[in-house]
Amino acid sequence: GKTHIARKLADILKFAFFDVKPSDLASSYVHGGQLRIGALFEDAKKKAPSLIFLDECEALIPNRQGRGVEFHYGSEVNEFLTQLNDCWKSKILVIAATNLVEKLDPAVLRPGRMDIHIFIGPPDLEARVELLKQFMLDRPQKAMNWLDFGEKTESYTIAELELVVEEGAKKAFEDLRPITTDDILSAIRENPPRLNEASIEEHKRRIGFL
Repeated sequence: GKTHIARKLADILKFAFFDVKPSDLASSYVHGGQLRIGALFEDAKKKAPSLIFLDECEALIPNRQGRGVEFHYGSEVNEFLTQLNDCWKSKILVIAATNLVEKLDPAVLRPGRMDIHIFIGPPDLEARVELLKQFMLDRPQKAMNWLDFGEKTESYTIAELELVVEEGAKKAFEDLRPITTDDILSAIRENPPRLNEASIEEHKRRIGFL
């Protein structure tokens, strides 16, 4: 969904689109990642106006003071920051997505860099019901209490909703029978959400999301 939104924005703006994942910039050579970052922005400049979308950006721009962050990441983060400082002059828009805001290097969030922060929370009740229906589509099943599922999955992410359906389906498959409401309810109980209302508000407060 995130990549789709970013791609559609690029289409509307008529910008060249660059979809970047951590693996795209990984390198086994010293400073290899730094060179790839520079090459990415250079390519974006040639095709400007451009939109660069960085998915899972906590892996691309980790906190340089964080435990377990390898030394070579420092030069890569520095390269990103340098490129961000000047990209607006080259008509480059950078959008980044992360589920782990706390692992980002604080310098990337300063004014003039990635200074507009938009929080996209878990799906609401109506969306959860529709998502569960989509994940259950074409699976053998008995009558489902969709509203009950939706009410019991508050704060679940899309991935967590999909996991609930997969786990419920496994129970039914083991017994060679259709999926029942009890299978899904059992999967919900066994797979609580990672987020809750308090943690969501803390994410918003920490970075000052819109």
